[in-house]
Amino acid sequence: MKKITLLALAAIVMVGTGCLKDKDFENQKYGIKDPGAGSAQGVGFNLQNKTNFKRTIGVVITDQPQEVDGDAVMLALYAGSKAPKDIHIKVAVDTSILFGFNRENGTEIDTLPTDKFTIVTDAVIPAGQQYAPVKITIPSTQGISPDRSYGIALKIVSVDGGYTVSSNMAKTLVEIVIKNEYDGEYMANGFFYHPSAPRPIEELPKTLSTVNATSVAVDLGDLGPAGYYAIFDTDPVTHNVTIRQFPGSVALVDFGTGLPSTSPGYTPQWANSAECNNIYVPSEQAFKVRYGYVGGTGYRVTEEIIEKL
Repeated sequence: MKKITLLALAAIVMVGTGCLKDKDFENQKYGIKDPGAGSAQGVGFNLQNKTNFKRTIGVVITDQPQEVDGDAVMLALYAGSKAPKDIHIKVAVDTSILFGFNRENGTEIDTLPTDKFTIVTDAVIPAGQQYAPVKITIPSTQGISPDRSYGIALKIVSVDGGYTVSSNMAKTLVEIVIKNEYDGEYMANGFFYHPSAPRPIEELPKTLSTVNATSVAVDLGDLGPAGYYAIFDTDPVTHNVTIRQFPGSVALVDFGTGLPSTSPGYTPQWANSAECNNIYVPSEQAFKVRYGYVGGTGYRVTEEIIEKL
């Protein structure tokens, strides 16, 4: 059985309330504010934030079963300590979540037919742990259109042990797409320009994950672990790359024509700088990009050649 890997884009859930910042959580209507004060402890999906509850997963066309990586649909205990005993959680498919997402975002994600996947609806966070995967298996992708995307929408319906379902982390949407030609494992080299912390990017492994037929999501420079990501859109004819913001991450600036001359202004710091004009080179299976964002003291710019392994 093949496993569907997930881009390591999801921010690590911090112990406590850092990921559950809304009014009801802060005033202890649900979840925890101070676990030492005897308040309720929340259980929810491991999401980047409550408004970005969609995960996109690429699959290959095959008649063999593919198991979605557990990181894609992970349940988490939001508490000041790990589970003192097994926590049993029940989840269910809820297509209304998908319908609402399409309506609010202007998207057209299709519902994945129930005969195209199986799901284990009973999950357990083991004693001494803080996370548990929801197991989803796609028996076959034959018959799934490569030109469409499909959604599996889930919600938490119950939890035992006196725990509370965190209402702002109680739903998730898994978007299933056919992997595009750019999806895969890469190695990046380049330079990260920064007003006070400039640095080379050397032999940095990266996973590029399918967003749609011509787009992949990728770590921004060497800042992926800090929650900075981008989306590369590649024109299949010209191979020009348009770089856009990843939902929930930093707003991006295109520097495909050259490094910025102001704020604070940079000059090339590595030998291959001139190649990074936001292009994909099919013969090399490489992205050659230059883009960045605005920080508190000016532009931060990454120049990279990202080559497929």
